[in-house]
Formats: sequence, structure tokens, C-alpha cells
Amino acid sequence: MNKILLLFFLFFQSLYANGIIKIALKSDDLNLNPIYNRDDGIVKLLYLGLFYKDNNKILKPVLVDRYTISKDKLKYDLQLIKGIYFKKDDVNYGEFNAEDVKFTYDLIKNNLFKSKYKIYYENIKEIKVIDKYNIQFILKEYDDNFLNNLTLGIMSKNAVAKLGIDYFKTNAIGLGPYYLKQIDNQQIVLLQNKNSNIKTSNNGLIFHFFQNDVQIKNALNNNLIDIATIDYKYLKSLNLNINIDKIKSNKIAVLNINNKTIDDRKLRYALSLIICKQNLIQNYDYLEMINTTNKNIYKNQIFYDCDRKKAKELLNNLGYYKERKSIELNINKKSENNYYKKDNNELKLEIYANEKNKIHIDIANNIIQQLKDFGISATLISILNDDTQFKIDDIKTEEVINLFSLINQETKKTATKSQLTDSNIATQIKENYYKEFIKQIQLNPPYIFLASYSNYLVYSNKIKGLNIKSFNESDIYSQAIYWFKDE
Repeated sequence: MNKILLLFFLFFQSLYANGIIKIALKSDDLNLNPIYNRDDGIVKLLYLGLFYKDNNKILKPVLVDRYTISKDKLKYDLQLIKGIYFKKDDVNYGEFNAEDVKFTYDLIKNNLFKSKYKIYYENIKEIKVIDKYNIQFILKEYDDNFLNNLTLGIMSKNAVAKLGIDYFKTNAIGLGPYYLKQIDNQQIVLLQNKNSNIKTSNNGLIFHFFQNDVQIKNALNNNLIDIATIDYKYLKSLNLNINIDKIKSNKIAVLNINNKTIDDRKLRYALSLIICKQNLIQNYDYLEMINTTNKNIYKNQIFYDCDRKKAKELLNNLGYYKERKSIELNINKKSENNYYKKDNNELKLEIYANEKNKIHIDIANNIIQQLKDFGISATLISILNDDTQFKIDDIKTEEVINLFSLINQETKKTATKSQLTDSNIATQIKENYYKEFIKQIQLNPPYIFLASYSNYLVYSNKIKGLNIKSFNESDIYSQAIYWFKDE
């Protein structure tokens, strides 16, 4: 029995020994279905979309042989590549074709499946299957970002019909550069998919699950894994042969002010103008300015840092004032803070933060100091879990409202058909809506957007082929096809 186990172990080791990269993950709660987890790095390794982004983030056709766009930019005709098949465990689910493409996009648009990515495909008016290898997308209105949304991983219509949609949460049958060899509560094993037309620089990837950064640090130092993302505070305890690169996280730190405790909207707006984001960035290495090119983030919350002159003016208009104090010459007299008051009552704020989250506590203390320096009394309240006012929170970038999509929806509801067909009139209507939305957001901001998180990619000096400049934490592993080990 022991000999059999030894032989099995040696076989397993030989199978994965050459060119296999071991990667750390902090969670095993992963949905492998592309309609529910479109942008996940692992999902992108198992499925291919019609287009994909290379390691320089350049969009390229991958399942499309050629395509044309109509003059009015409402029709996209795509000719698909031929001769690749959906396979798993020697079962052939058929050749990739136009029916699979239509089926996948119909799935994500179907309200029954409740995909959070549905919003990106609502502009599709119709999908026409011309023949086995030709398909046409017809849009409701021009969208210069449409091809970027065609990176959605294509599923096999035959496989879903046979196995059911739930099967694909923990299994995958795709055309990606890897196929799923094994998945359990300890690891995910991906091996090179020789059926894919995307070739990899390694033989496969093993994603090991860890509970926390301490375990990941120890695994890195003991050469049990090759690459991971890790919190900044563990960097100093890594071995010298570990490389470190800063990457953007997919999380944003915010001050949640979406509450009724402070019901005066102008007061909320004034408070949002007091907090200087640049002050946070300068004090904490793990924070950076939010990417202003992200259209999904409220523009007015990003482009200003702070405007304390305007904040002072707003507070004065609301009846808040600071007492004028005469200059005291007695150097032994303890100075008193001069805080804003209204009707002789001090304006006092409580900033809430999770007592177990050191980063949130740091951010809260920084904001409290900024408020005090400005003249507003503020204190920190440490909590375990509460939805109280003025709480430091994290939100993911994909969870932030898509303002431009919202404007398009409102325009369609109110504009006449003739107005929508006239591009100049339609553009003017959208601009008016944009101005109104911004005005309302300024008066009642649900969040004060503070900063993006930085994370750190740490990896063995044997790992080559990394190009991380264009990628953040959520999609960095989609580039693993380029990585290889220099043994």
C-alpha cells in the first residue's frame, strides 16, 4: 500500500514539476461561471471571449477571424474562427460556433440569472446568427466601448444544456488557455489547454488557498508558493529572494455618509470638502489617488481633492461660526480649540471604524485630525460591525454606480424617438442630465471617496515574464499565461 502511495506521489510530482507556477489565494469562495464572474482572473484563464486584452492591455480578436462595423456604428458583423472544440475529460461538446456566442450573451442579459454584469449588455438590441461562423450584433445606440465588452467568456450551449447552469459554478468547459484539472477546498489546478488558440509560457498553475497573509508569508519564505498578493505590513519579513511590486487593488476606501443622522445635505457636502485626500496618500503607503479615468465613479467626488474655502463659506451660510478670540500673551495658559458652533452648540462628529481593521482605524484617525485642524470636533468610535453614520468602509470599483449608463437610461425614458435619432439633440439631453446628477450628488453624496488601496505582488526571483503596470489585483492573474519559471 505504501509503495502504491509513493508511486502515485512521484507521478503527481512529475506531472506538475516542470513549468508549474504555484499561486496563493486568500479565498476559496469562487464562482467559475463567466456570466457571474466575468472579470475574475482565473475565469479568464478558463474561458475566452471574442476579444481579449494582452499583457499591454491592447484589445485583440481571439475567437474572431475578422469583423466589420457599419457606418452608423450600430451593427457589428463578426466572422468566427473555425476548428476549435469545447472538451472536458475526453467528452466533446461540439465545435465553437455562432450559436454558442448568442447563447452566452442571451444568458447574461436574461433577468432570470441575475448577473451583475447585465448592465453592460443592455445596449444590445438584437443578436443575429447569420450562419455557423457568422454573427451580427445590433446596438440600440452607438457605444465606443462595445468591443471591450466582448471579452465575456463564451460558454458551450451544448454543455450547459446537458449539465445545467449550476454545474459551472465549480466546473469549467471553456476555450481558455488552461483547463480545470482539479478543484477542492485546498487548491485549484489548471493545466495547459492544447485545444486553445492562446498558448501559454508555462505548463500550468496551482492556486493554493490560504486563510490570511501570515500563512502566505510563511509559504513564500519556505518556497511552497511562487507568487501572491500580500498586505504591506508583511513585506519586511519576506526573504531577500522575494521580489516586490506595488499593484492597484480593486477596492476604494470611503467614508459612508449615506444616512439620515445628518439630514442637512449642504452640511454633508461641506464636510466632504474639508477632507483632503492628498493628506491620506502622503501618510499611508497602502493608499493612492483614485484613477480619474474610471467612468464608473462619480466624477465630482474624484476631481477635487478638497476645497476648505468653499466648505467654510457653506458652513457660515448654514449658521455655523467660530468664536473670535483675542490673542493671549500668557504663554503658560493652555490653548483651547476653537470649534464651529451653531446656536452656541458645538458641531461634533463621531467617526466609526471596525476595531479589528487597522487600516480603517488609521484612515479614521487621519480624518479626525483634519476635521479638528479645520475646526470641527471629532472622535473615533471603534466598533465590530455596525451600519452607523460616518463609517469608514471599503467598496469594490465594480460596485460603484455606472453614472453614464444611468444617464443613458434616463435619456431613453424622456426623449422622443426623433430626438434620439438626432445625435446633437441626444447629446445635449445627456449633458443636461449629467449636470443635474452632479448637482444632486454634490448636495447628497452617499460616500466621500477617499483613496484607492495599493496591494503588493510578491514573487520568487525565479518567476519571469511579469508585466503588472496596467493591471490591478482583480485581473493580474489573467496574465499568468505569460509567466514562466527560470529554474
